[in-house]
Parts: sequence; structure tokens; C-alpha cells
Amino acid sequence: MAILITWQAMDPLLPRVINLPVEYYPAEDLVIQPMLEGCRSEDQYTFLGIIYGYKGLLLLIGAFLAVETRNVTIAELNDSKYIGIAIYNVALLCGIGAPVVAFLEDEKTLAYGLVSVFILLATTVTVAIVFLPKIYQLHSNQVDVRTSMGTNFVSYAGGTVISSGGAINGAEVEAHFARLQKVIVQKELEIALLKEKLKEATAAPSTSKKSTVSKP
Repeated sequence: MAILITWQAMDPLLPRVINLPVEYYPAEDLVIQPMLEGCRSEDQYTFLGIIYGYKGLLLLIGAFLAVETRNVTIAELNDSKYIGIAIYNVALLCGIGAPVVAFLEDEKTLAYGLVSVFILLATTVTVAIVFLPKIYQLHSNQVDVRTSMGTNFVSYAGGTVISSGGAINGAEVEAHFARLQKVIVQKELEIALLKEKLKEATAAPSTSKKSTVSKP
């Protein structure tokens, strides 16, 4: 938006008429002067280059983030493969479409049609690549299971249950809760013992100090 506002303020697009080569028809004693009307500015290619460079930078940033997250083991968070395909799709269509449309300046109808086709292809294919796999996973899996580092996480109403792998059933959940309760009891005992040691440690210095005080 800032680039477009700057473009319009510094070098606005103005309507211009371009005279194409004259067509002669001697047999009919006819001369036709084709004219092409359009909007142009003096530095339009400079601003177009800035816009293309800005969009290209966004594609590079997206590719960098996709590469950095390629080793994420949680399937729902690892979209690097699909993002890479989407970036390739957009870059390919832009690389083909931009030069073709630039060479078809005088063919406004054809250029408009090609631009529309390239935009529709780029956006539709990108959205399909990124979101269709997620929709498929959402409808094919009845339970939300996420696998990470060989550990299964199953979401339920009261929180998250962790399993060491394989199928997760009710008995495994109960055993997991029982283990957690034992750990909690053990930690509470350790905390109580540490509190007793802390009291003894704080009481010992005061006792030794009283014993060293001499009577007058």
C-alpha cells in the first residue's frame, strides 16, 4: 500500500493514446489509424521493479522459514513440504507471467486474460496445497493424536494424556494417572523432609549463639 501511494503521489498514472501503424487499403480507398488507449507513467517500470522485488523478498523469507522448520516432528506444525511446493508454484507462475504480460503491452485483452489466469492459478493452487492436507487429516482421524519424538499425545476434556507409543486405551490412561499420583505423593514427602531440614538449619545458628554468650 505504501509503495502504491508513493507511486501515485510522485508519478501518477495518466491516460495516454498510442498510435499504432497505419493500415492502408488502396482497393477500398481507405486508411485506418489504429489507436491504443491506456494509462502509463514515466517511471512505472521502476515502481513495478520495487513491487516485484518486495514480493520476491517475501517468497525468500517464506522459503527460509520452511527450511528452518523442516525437522519439526509434530505433523500438524510441520508444513515445510507444502509451503515449499506453494512457493515453487507462485515463483514459477510469476516468472512466466510477468515477462509474458510485459511483452503483450499492446494486446490489452490478451494481457488481461493471462494476468487473470495466472492470479487465479497461483492463489487457488497455493490455498489447496496448504489447507487440503489439513482438511483431509481432520476428517480422516477420529482422535486428535500428535506424535513427537516417539511419544503420543491424546487431547481429552481434562487435559493431555501421554503414552510411550502404540495404541492408547482406557487401561493405559488409568495406569498413567496412577503413576502420576505416586510421583505426586513422593514429591510431597520430599518437600516435607526438606522443610524439616530447613527449620533445623535455621534453628542451629541461634542455639550456638546463645551458648557462647558469657555471664557478667
